[in-house]
Formats: sequence, structure tokens, C-alpha cells
Amino acid sequence: MNTVKRIPALDGVRAIAVVAVLLAHFPAIEGVPFSALLNRLVHALRLSTLGVDLFFVLSGFLITRILINEKRETGHIQLGSFYIKRTIRIVPIYILCLLVSAAFFGFSQSEILSLSTYTFNLYHPFYPAPHAMEHTWSLSVEEQFYLAWPFLISAIPMRSGRLITAILVPALAVLAGSLFALNFSGPLADDLIYMSSATRMLSLSLGGYLAFSESEGFSFSGARCLQLLGAGTAILVTAILARAAGVIPPEGLYWVLAIVGFGLVSTAVLALVALGSGPAPAVIRRGLDYPPLRYVGKISYGLYLYHYPVLFALKMNEAAVGDHGVSIARWGCGLGMTVALAVASFHLIEVQFLKLKARFESARRKLSKPVMAMH
Repeated sequence: MNTVKRIPALDGVRAIAVVAVLLAHFPAIEGVPFSALLNRLVHALRLSTLGVDLFFVLSGFLITRILINEKRETGHIQLGSFYIKRTIRIVPIYILCLLVSAAFFGFSQSEILSLSTYTFNLYHPFYPAPHAMEHTWSLSVEEQFYLAWPFLISAIPMRSGRLITAILVPALAVLAGSLFALNFSGPLADDLIYMSSATRMLSLSLGGYLAFSESEGFSFSGARCLQLLGAGTAILVTAILARAAGVIPPEGLYWVLAIVGFGLVSTAVLALVALGSGPAPAVIRRGLDYPPLRYVGKISYGLYLYHYPVLFALKMNEAAVGDHGVSIARWGCGLGMTVALAVASFHLIEVQFLKLKARFESARRKLSKPVMAMH
């Protein structure tokens, strides 16, 4: 089976996404006006939400193109192989972080159970206290996506892929969010819509749409990407204005619209980078291919995973939630610890497991048997 062509600039996209999340979660620095201004701007633009959404669209794109390639080359999708490779890539440092955090912070049995089974996105809305691994709700969404998505890609006709991933699945996600909004209220409705796999399938599926577009030879002009970006921005602005005017409630339906808006914005960004045609996308790809930026993207999983426990350990999350700053020494300590953990984790643990993944892939090509037939 041919390997899927790597797009180096996507590491740059990962870097931008994780930096957006870190900027949103770190508090401002006391006595530094620019830091306070940047912090307010990051929160006003909801860059954390955009960063997470970029990860979802990117994940949907990368996973779907792998599955499409395997289905086209062999006529089958091998579930066992897929899940083993995902486990090798995602689980080891996650379990390490969970064990260390549980020992340090004293998690309850129910918290450990939800975290270890990747169901924290369903647990946390009902028990919304601040938590040192609260951010891993997004990893729960990813794991649940990995469980379901190969079955869908195996079952659908290839010629219907773009329609199903661009229209049907996102429409079902909007329906799910609307049902949450109608049946729940307040912060619970917000959290269920924001953290549920049913709603977040919108962005993951749009990433799949880009993968099907790539497989059929479609490219995205700068104008088309701007149209997607404009549509997403218009929906976000409409949602904000409608909420401010009282046309829609401040919870529930607002987040249904917001997830659609962020999904379109993220899709526009990824379409420009991965499938964009013309001189402007080429220039952007060269910029995102900048080696230091790509390195940040390569260690982005560790940066994302470790930063929240570090913030809790240093009591910096309390400053962020309370909207007040911390000393530059504590801020630097928090960032330094996060980066050091991510770098050490990548080189000492993740790279070793990636080598194991490569050996497994080599052996699988010689010995594998199909487990899912193409329909």
C-alpha cells in the first residue's frame, strides 16, 4: 500500500493551533501592559476554541486520507491495524500524564475512570469543577471519533464521500447540538454542545470532506477559501450579536452557531494550506514549513497535554480564571516546565513509540489480512 504524501506545512498549522490554546490558558503577566492587552484579545477572539477546532479539522483530514488511501489501494480497511497505530501514537504519554496527575492532585475514582476510558467529555459537563486534566475532553472526542470513523469510511461509496462528509454528518451534528440546547439549559447545555462528540463531528467531518476532495483531485482557490472564511466569520458575528440583543439565549443555541462558524473558519484555513492553489497558498505553505515552527508542531501533543497540569500545579489556573496576572517569574516557570516536559516526552517516549509504529507497519504489509470489505 502506498503511503499518504506528507504535507510538512501541517506541522506549522499544529504549532499555531497549540500556541493559540496556550495563550488562552496562560494568565497575563503582572506589570506588562502588552501581556494584559494580548490576553484580552485572545479571549475576545476565542482563540482557544479556534485552536482546538483546528486540531479537530486537521485530525479529520489526516485520518480520513489514510483510510481513503488504504481503501483504494487494497479494497479494505484493517481495523486492528488502525487501532493499534492510533494507540501507539496517542495513549502512552496520555496514560503517563494521567497517572502522575492523579497521584499529585488526588483524582477521585470516577474521575480516573472517565479519564482512563476517554469519556471525560461526557463526565465533565455534569461535574464541572475546575480540573487539572479538564482540557483532555478534546482527546476523548478524538478517541471516540477514531472508534466510529473507520466504519463509516468503509461503508460509504467513495463517490458519495464528499457529500456525506460536507453535508450529512455536519447536519446531524447541528441537529444533535440543537437537541442539547432544547433539552438542557445553562452551563450544562453549553458544555454538552461544546464537548460532545456528536456536535464536534461537524469539524472532524469537514476535515474528512477535505480529504475526499483531495482524493478526487479538487483544489481550493484563494477566493473559495475566503468564501468559507467569510461564511464562518459571518455566522460567528451573527451569533455574538444575536446573543447580545437577546434574540437567542446566551447558552445553548449560541454554541450551536458558534461551532458551525469555527468549523467553517478552521476548514478554510486547512483548505488553504493543504489544498490551496495559486501563489498565495504556496507562500503560506513555505512560511508554515519554517523548521522551528514545524518543531513546535511536532511536540504540540505534549505541549497541549502537559500545560494544564502544570498550570494547576503552579496555581496559575486560578489567576487565569480570576482574570488577574502572575509574576513574570511564575509565568516563565510555567512555560518553561511545559516546553521542557513536551520536548523530553517527544524525544524520550513519543519518538520511541513512533519507531515501534513504523516496525509494526512494515510487518503488517507482509502479514496483514483484510477485516473490512469495501462496499
